[in-house]
Amino acid sequence: MKRTCQGRKPLATAVFIGTVSVAGAALADDTPAPDAVRSDVAPEKRAQRLWLFVDDASIPAPLAAVVTARTTYTSSGGPSVTRPFASNTSAPGGLQELGAELGVLPMLSLQATGVVGFGDGLATGMVGGLRFAPLSRTRSPFQLVLGGGYLRDRSADNGVYARVSATYDVGRLRLGTTAHGEHVFATARDGVDLLVIAGASVRVFGPVRAGVEYVGQDLEELAGDAAERGARHFIGPSLSFDALDHKLMFAAGPAAGLSAQSPRVVGRLSFAYAF
Repeated sequence: MKRTCQGRKPLATAVFIGTVSVAGAALADDTPAPDAVRSDVAPEKRAQRLWLFVDDASIPAPLAAVVTARTTYTSSGGPSVTRPFASNTSAPGGLQELGAELGVLPMLSLQATGVVGFGDGLATGMVGGLRFAPLSRTRSPFQLVLGGGYLRDRSADNGVYARVSATYDVGRLRLGTTAHGEHVFATARDGVDLLVIAGASVRVFGPVRAGVEYVGQDLEELAGDAAERGARHFIGPSLSFDALDHKLMFAAGPAAGLSAQSPRVVGRLSFAYAF
């Protein structure tokens, strides 16, 4: 067990150091930040989905929408009955996610996502709810989104979730974090499942950004619960860029597990389009 963990440390360390080096070089550049480039598309009408795992702290304008499609591959992770949507790292195999978010009010949106898993047989699930962005009409570098709603997992069990996402911009650099908690109405499950994600993304040049993201899943197991057979952690770099005047964005990247219970390799590709 120890050899497995130690074998993963060099890969995770190299991933982290490489990403930080790129970010440092970009931040050291004295040229004006490309974020200030003029655009005819208002921020709330852009496809601001630059992260692979962090939940963006932005919502569409009223009657505007963002459609997302994500493909995730997980090499391994052991048996688990946790949620099927693509932020899950414990179910090995492929996951295809398709979702949409519609702006309802200036600070409120409606979101729904469906997922099909192709690991140990076909599995489906969905999640849907509301997102509230109290600072979306301000120009504050700090943005916050509160969300919650209903989920149905791969075992056809029902549940509820709550989520808090925040970002903070410092020049070219954007810091982001998401805290997600859920309760599934089924036996042999933890009372609350906890997921924490953190990331940093820097605009390197033009529409291109480079970053690094960390995911910690089932963190409630650190306190001794074992319904999901232990907490899982992984970290990896991401590369994203936007096109069509910020209305189309895609991101991609690999990640490496940080513990014996974690997947050895995770890969993800994400597309978003605003209209």
